[in-house]
Amino acid sequence: MIGTAVMRNSLTHLSGRSLRHVAVLAGGTATAQILTLAATPLITRMFGPEAYGAAGSFLALVSMLVPVAALCYPLAIVLPREDRDAQGLSVLSLTIALVLALLTLACVWVGQPLLERTGMTASWLLLLPVFMLLGALRQVLEQWAHRLGRFPVSARVSVAQSVTANGGKIGGGLAFPVAGTLVGMALLAEVVACAWYLASLRRVVVEAFQRRHESTTALRQLAATHFDFPVYRAPQILVSSLSLGLPVLILGTWFGAAAAGFYVLARVVVTAPVTLIGKAITDVLTPRLAEASRRGEALRPLLRKAMLGLAPTAALPMLSVIIAGPILFEWLFGAEWRPAGEQARWLALWFYVTLITMPCLAALPVLRMQRFHLQLTCWSAAVRLSLLLGCAALGADVITCVAVYAISGALINLLLAARVLPASSAPVARD
Repeated sequence: MIGTAVMRNSLTHLSGRSLRHVAVLAGGTATAQILTLAATPLITRMFGPEAYGAAGSFLALVSMLVPVAALCYPLAIVLPREDRDAQGLSVLSLTIALVLALLTLACVWVGQPLLERTGMTASWLLLLPVFMLLGALRQVLEQWAHRLGRFPVSARVSVAQSVTANGGKIGGGLAFPVAGTLVGMALLAEVVACAWYLASLRRVVVEAFQRRHESTTALRQLAATHFDFPVYRAPQILVSSLSLGLPVLILGTWFGAAAAGFYVLARVVVTAPVTLIGKAITDVLTPRLAEASRRGEALRPLLRKAMLGLAPTAALPMLSVIIAGPILFEWLFGAEWRPAGEQARWLALWFYVTLITMPCLAALPVLRMQRFHLQLTCWSAAVRLSLLLGCAALGADVITCVAVYAISGALINLLLAARVLPASSAPVARD
């Protein structure tokens, strides 16, 4: 895969099995992102902003619900010593996902009129529980792959999802260039991901089914043992997902599906460097920071070096969007997408600051500041979404709303760095 080769080359000065796993996982993500970016100019010329925005509003809702569909219990599957306890966590996760999917179905029935204002149809809304169940199953199988050390499987699944979703959008767009095609291809990509995992882990699945009657730790006890996942991890992920997904729904509700479509495209393009560079930097830097902490060294020199190295690396793509965003988007995606370039200018400012402060995010677990991270995430989401809603309610235009939201995001990231860098100037206290 292209992304894997890139990541391996960037990690040649490091060694170790863990870093090879990082290279494989990050490479799969990078390849998937590259395929998505390559397909986007074709897709945008088939589907107009209205279709893109309507589908984007629905998929934003999906992106908020799927990560917490099982209350993050799948993330605990890699922890137990015994496989039987991991199997119990799998059952617990899927049971919770089923219950929450049924509750979501009830909420959709009640809130359908409001949700339809964003351009979503009733038939799409009924797919929400299906997305949640498939997402929970994918998370469970993904964590089993990680538990067994089969990281290449996850990398291949990421690529397969991207090929399915983007190839399906291009093929379907030739015959049916409507929003439903975009939603249908996203659902098909989830089905393909689950099927690929099931095929790759078929022996594990068969063995788990055969041993289903063996005594295991009670599900209630497993839930209590790993209570920190629903209590701490799930809220942080949910709030983070809300802060990313709600702007699409808000823009779609106040300004129409086209405005939401422009925002979705702008975010996809601008976040690409964060996905391609930021995750790899975080995955590699975290163990190095942990090692420095164990040696009793201050982390600030490593953080400053990483941030100073990222600043010029990210400057070229982000400054290009800030300076010539409308022209670039018109050239790449078609004349009707020029307004997306206007929104992308402001989002580029936000994500540039996000990228150069990524090392501070990697340092939070080492500095034992995860509680601060949860508090900052909640506070940030509340403030920024309030500003976005306030601007829309006061009659501001869509560009002003996006600009306020993006600038506030950049300031929050600077606040994170202002808190982390002083805390990293002294060695971390060890137990």
